[in-house]
Amino acid sequence: MQELIASYKVLPKVAKLFLITQFFQSLYFSWPIFYGFATQTITPLQVGLYFSIYSIVKLVAEVPTGAFSDKYGRKASALIGAIISGLVPVVMYFGHTLEAYMACAVLLALGLAFTSGSLDSLVYDDKDISKETYRKVAWLEITLYQIGLITSAALGGLLYQLHPILPFISEAMAWGVSFCLILVITERNKSPSKNKEKYLSYFGTGIRHLLATNYLKMVVMVGVVMAVIITACIEFVNEASMISYGLEPYQRGLLIAAVKIIGLLVVNLALMKILRGDKARMIFVCFVGVVAFLLLGTGYLPVFLMGFILFNWVSGTQFSFFKTVIHEHLPNSHRSTAISGFSAVTGLVAFGAYAFFGWLIEVFKSPLIVYRFCACILLLMVPCVVWIVKQHDKLPAVVEDNEDKGV
Repeated sequence: MQELIASYKVLPKVAKLFLITQFFQSLYFSWPIFYGFATQTITPLQVGLYFSIYSIVKLVAEVPTGAFSDKYGRKASALIGAIISGLVPVVMYFGHTLEAYMACAVLLALGLAFTSGSLDSLVYDDKDISKETYRKVAWLEITLYQIGLITSAALGGLLYQLHPILPFISEAMAWGVSFCLILVITERNKSPSKNKEKYLSYFGTGIRHLLATNYLKMVVMVGVVMAVIITACIEFVNEASMISYGLEPYQRGLLIAAVKIIGLLVVNLALMKILRGDKARMIFVCFVGVVAFLLLGTGYLPVFLMGFILFNWVSGTQFSFFKTVIHEHLPNSHRSTAISGFSAVTGLVAFGAYAFFGWLIEVFKSPLIVYRFCACILLLMVPCVVWIVKQHDKLPAVVEDNEDKGV
C-alpha cells in the first residue's frame, strides 16, 4: 500500500485527478441489487434486451462522441457524459417500468459513450505524461477502480436493505462529484490536432487507425470478446447465479466486496510484479479466464466461489491491459475516436450477446449455461492470443502523429 501511495504522489496533477475521477465513476451502488430489483418488474429476457439496447445505442454513439472528443475537447466530452450518466439511477428507481428501463439503457449508453476514451486519452496525450508514466497510471487506475467497486458492492446491498432508494441516489451523487473533479482538470495536449477533416471522414479515419494492421485487428477481436462476456456476467449473469444459490441482497454485496478485496491484494502484491510485459498480461487474462468460467459453470457453490475469485482477477485487469496495447499503436490526432471505435465494436457484439444470454437464462432456468458457453468461446480465443504474443515484438508502436500520411 505504501508503494501505491508513493507512486500516486509523484504523478502529475492531471493523472491524480483522473484517478480520483475514476474512483467516483466506479461507485455503482445499484450493481449488487440491479438484477433482483429489475426482475420485480421485467423478465430475464427483458433484462438482456435492456443491455442489448444499451449496446446498440452505444454502438451508434461511440464513434461520433469520440470524434467530438478529439475535435472539440476531451474534457468537454467527459463533462457531458458525467451529467447524462448521473440521470440513469434516478430515472431507473422512480420509473421502474419496462419503458423506464429502456430509457435508462439509452441514457447510460450516451453517457458512457461521451466518457469512453475521453479522459484516458486526455491523460495519455498530456504534456507531462510519458508512455512509462501512463503505464503506471493504468495500474493505479485498476486499483482505484476496484476499490470503488468494492466500496459500492459492500454498501449497495446494505443501503438497499435500509431503503431501496439509497443505492440509486448514492450512485447519482457519485457522478455529481465526478463532474466537479473533471471541471478542475486542465486539458493540455502535447500535439494539438490541426486536422480539418469533415466529421464523417474524421471518425472513419479513426476506425481505420484502430484496424490498421492484422495485429491490431486480432487484439481488438480478442479484447472485444473478453469485454462482452465479462461485462455481461458483471451486469446480470453473476447476480442471477447468486440469487439461484439463495443469497440475499446484502450477502451478494458483501460477497462481491470480499472477492474484490482479494483480487485487489493479488493484483497489487503479485500480478503487478509478475506480469511485467504486455505479452504476459494477455496470456494471463485469456488462460485464467478460461479456468474461471469452467469453475463458474459447475453448479456447486464452493467451486463457484473459486471461479468467482478468478473471474474478478480477470475482470479487474483485462480492459486496461488491452487498452494500453491499443493506445501504443494509435496517433494522437484520432486517439479518442479510435478507442471509442473499440467500444463501438464491443457494443455491436454485445447487442446480440446480452439478449442471447438473457434468453438462455430464461429458457434453461439457470445461468450455468451462459458460463459454459463463455468458456467455450474463450477456448477458441487461445490460438488468437498465442498469435498476438508471437507478433507483439515485430510491430513498432506509433511514436508520432502523421496526420497527413494516411493510415
